[in-house]
Amino acid sequence: ALVRSLQAALRLSLSTTYPSTPPNLSLCRVRGLIDDEESQLLRRVSDLAAEMAGECCAYALIEAAQETLTEMNEGGDCPICREPLKADDEASGSNNAHIKAGTTTASTTANTTTASASPCAVFLSSCSHSFHARCLSHWWHAYVPPAADAAAHMGESDAARAAAAKAKAARAEAQTLGRKLEETTQVADKCREQLSYMLAADPPLP
Repeated sequence: ALVRSLQAALRLSLSTTYPSTPPNLSLCRVRGLIDDEESQLLRRVSDLAAEMAGECCAYALIEAAQETLTEMNEGGDCPICREPLKADDEASGSNNAHIKAGTTTASTTANTTTASASPCAVFLSSCSHSFHARCLSHWWHAYVPPAADAAAHMGESDAARAAAAKAKAARAEAQTLGRKLEETTQVADKCREQLSYMLAADPPLP
C-alpha cells in the first residue's frame, strides 16, 4: 500500500484590484513532493485562478490545492529507482485532508498511511518523502560519501603528481643540507690549517 505525506502551504497575495485581478500564487513549506510535482500543483491552481478572474476565488484555490495533493498522494514515483510507487492489490488505506485557511495563506496536507510487508512496501521518511523500502535499503548500504569516494578513487595522475611533488621537496631539502655540510667542511679546513701553523711555529722566548 502507498505511504505518502504531501504537504504544501499556498500563499495568496491579493492586490487592491482583487477580484478583477487574480491573486499572485506561490508555494512554501513544501514536503514530500518530488520532481515536477510542485510545479504541477502550482500550475493547476494558477490555471484555475486565471479562469475565475473577476470572481472571489481564494477558497476555491485552496480546495483545488487540497484535491491536487490528495490525487498526488495516491501515486508518484520512488525518488531512487524512478519507478511508480505501487500499492498492494487488496490493501486498504485512508486519505485525510486538513486545511488551515488564513487571510493570505492556506496550508494543505494530504496523508495516506498503511502498512505493508510485501516486496513493494513503501517507506515514509521523516522528511515526508516516500521510497520503495528495498530501494532505500540498497541505497543506504551502498552509499559512499563524496569525500570518501574521491579519496578512494583518486586518479593515477593525481597520485603521480602528489608523489612527484613530495620527491621534489625531498631533493630540495637534500640540496640545502649538502650546501650547509660543504660550508661547514670549508670552515673546519681553515681552522685546521691555522691550528697546524700555530703548533709548528717556534715557541716564544722566556
